[in-house]
Amino acid sequence: MAENATATQPLPGAEVPAPGGRLPIVDVLRGVALLGIVLVNAQYMSGVRGTAGTSWDRAAEAAVGFLAEMKFYPLFAFLFGYSLVLLMRREQGAMRPALFGRRLLVLFVLGCAHAVLLFPGDILTTYAVLGAMLWALRRLRTRALVAVAVTALVAQCLLLAGLGAFTVLHPAEAGRASAGAGPVVTLYRGGPADTVTAHLTELPDAVAGSFLFALHVLAVMLLGMAAGRRRLLERASVRRLRRVAVTGLLVGVPGNAVMVMCAYGPAGPEWFFVGKAVGALAGPALTAAYVCLLVLLFHGDRHVRLRSLLATAGRLSLTHYLTQSLVLAVVFTGYGAGLYARMGPWAVAACAAGLYGCQLWAGDRLSRRHAHGPAEHLMRRITQGARR
Repeated sequence: MAENATATQPLPGAEVPAPGGRLPIVDVLRGVALLGIVLVNAQYMSGVRGTAGTSWDRAAEAAVGFLAEMKFYPLFAFLFGYSLVLLMRREQGAMRPALFGRRLLVLFVLGCAHAVLLFPGDILTTYAVLGAMLWALRRLRTRALVAVAVTALVAQCLLLAGLGAFTVLHPAEAGRASAGAGPVVTLYRGGPADTVTAHLTELPDAVAGSFLFALHVLAVMLLGMAAGRRRLLERASVRRLRRVAVTGLLVGVPGNAVMVMCAYGPAGPEWFFVGKAVGALAGPALTAAYVCLLVLLFHGDRHVRLRSLLATAGRLSLTHYLTQSLVLAVVFTGYGAGLYARMGPWAVAACAAGLYGCQLWAGDRLSRRHAHGPAEHLMRRITQGARR
């Protein structure tokens, strides 16, 4: 009886807001998300995606696709929505539009610079634009937020499924779209100016991709806002977390297996969007399982040291995100070693994991001397200026 009662109660002392209104588990989850982000982005920035040759490389590419792709940018989006609710609660509902607008403007400008100089696949500009939509919808009731999110998610799946049907029926178009990488490879192996030229060459496709998946990101942001209003992370119970985790795994594991088969397996490039349509649902399902399992793992006094490292990384997430791109750009492009398309997916994944480990260590050291990272400090200075 006691065990059953415990299972239905909120996790003991798990999520009490820290001074300043921050919720520790949100920072922990954001810190974990950084690992998935660097694993996926490294595959693109290194030019190895879709080039796996050895069995180890094929396994590494499939593992990154299955475990990380379309799972961690939704996690960031979910936490973006959740954090907006925490921010409004901390401001006691009186946060001015100008304050939030400045935050989004800084995010957008940083994203533009990031896209041109480091990585065209930037997500900050997308978050900034969709953040404005989130602000516009903030007065909707919680049920209405969920309804809009579900509608957006269904629309995203239908859009991708429609594209998938077209490419399956016209495979030549899919093959033509995946060709022509040679000139970009040459540019990335050139000097810094060549690297910027390569980024500008890829930028239109990257922007189109951001628009293509915008509904997906918006849906998860809205779900994060709804969850924040319900205080789901603060009030999570063992039974609810286990139930959501099991459901997420039952949906996410087979769904992501289908996505990987379409993107990395025996299916041809014409099946790419079919896989993405499945992944648009299966990815967030696996993300939900990750969140629940991590909350269970770190609640109370469990794994205090690891939790502290991840929470610190989460508080410095903007600085870490930009640093990841900077380091990868120095390794793989004309800014430094120029190893673009010269390593296999297995080696790239190992390097990305090593970079993440170094960031955990460096972030911990930085936090002992400074309250904020450089990017967070910039954001704070500008937004505090809105108060004057």
